[in-house]
Amino acid sequence: MRKVFKYILIVLAVILTVGSLSLFTVRQKLLDPDVYTDALRQSGIYEEITDIVEDQLTRELIDVGKTAVAELGIQEKEDDVINNVLVWLLNTIIDTQTGTLVSYISDSVGLENLVQQVSEKAILYALEWLSGERETPEFLKYVPTKAELEAVREINVADVIALVTRRAIGIEDLPECANREELITNLNLVKDGRILKLTCTSPELDEVINQTIIRLIPQEMIVTVESTIQGYIDQANLQPIIDQAFTIAIQVAEEKEMLEQVREYVIASKQVIIWMFVFSLLTMIGALLLAESKRLRLFAIIYFISGIIILVKGVFGYSALPYIILNTVSFEDLFVSGALAPAQTALLIESIKLLTSSIIQNIFSPTMYLGLIMAAVAAVIWIADFIARRYDFYKKTKNYFKGLKRSHKAKKRKKSSKKKK
Repeated sequence: MRKVFKYILIVLAVILTVGSLSLFTVRQKLLDPDVYTDALRQSGIYEEITDIVEDQLTRELIDVGKTAVAELGIQEKEDDVINNVLVWLLNTIIDTQTGTLVSYISDSVGLENLVQQVSEKAILYALEWLSGERETPEFLKYVPTKAELEAVREINVADVIALVTRRAIGIEDLPECANREELITNLNLVKDGRILKLTCTSPELDEVINQTIIRLIPQEMIVTVESTIQGYIDQANLQPIIDQAFTIAIQVAEEKEMLEQVREYVIASKQVIIWMFVFSLLTMIGALLLAESKRLRLFAIIYFISGIIILVKGVFGYSALPYIILNTVSFEDLFVSGALAPAQTALLIESIKLLTSSIIQNIFSPTMYLGLIMAAVAAVIWIADFIARRYDFYKKTKNYFKGLKRSHKAKKRKKSSKKKK
């Protein structure tokens, strides 16, 4: 039973050691801004983005220039050679020199460096927010949740009037009711129609207040306002725009909720890794205590196996995972068809692929090296223990034969002394 329990602890120690150290290295790299900034610089994506911006700006300026030529009344005429030459000359200048002008402006303002600085600062802030080192950005605080958006979509005129009334008379600024007795007192005030005398609020009280305010609004007024608003919406054909706006807002809200969940997992992962490592040490100590002998060798075996597993995971993440992702994900779907020129799209996709591969390799390379170091150190410890035991065995054997030799000499001396007598 002792051996079974020892082997169970050994297996647990290996699993927890592999899990905690793998998660630690991956988490550290995932939250390291240098991983992303270095990969972005090496991928050439800044140059590609700058070229795309310059190209799009050049096209827009060419269209604007040619439109301006047309609006100035300079049109080609069959019998006016000078006018035709002027039109040709202006259009030629616009076609040939606009790109040069845009490149000059881009170089003057340092567009590529600006894109790089903004991107790197955004990455730094995002990772600090994910790790819990930075508070939620102000703009993210004002993004409503999905439930709030759906509630707004279902809201009617009466609810809006009730909300405006509540804010106008200061109910929104009241504190929460401290106890049940205070809640009942304020409920009685609402029932008596003395809403202005309220001293606190609560969800239960809010519902009663809303119903009371809505009852005071003439039903005909509500119907008239709703009909008028719906008439304007139908007349201007705003319903598709409103539906599209709500769809986009709900998508943004879902993305926000997903990011907040990821942030919670990232923050919690730190504690999980710490506890996993603590339990790995405890299980290892337990296994060593249950071992009757060769404890150093057992320690080396546990860390050697853990190191080999971590090394295999690191090699897989470094070598195989980029290949799998690059051959599974369709990067062409990231771009709207026709938004960019085919050559620009191809170059940008290659930069994104290089960026993805570089980030994955940077994340898993420490795991690979950690596993290699652990296995190597464990092997050295095992070899040192083996040599020490062999040396100890050699000394014991040598001492044993020395003892036999001394015993044999003593017997010979004893026999010779008897013969002399």
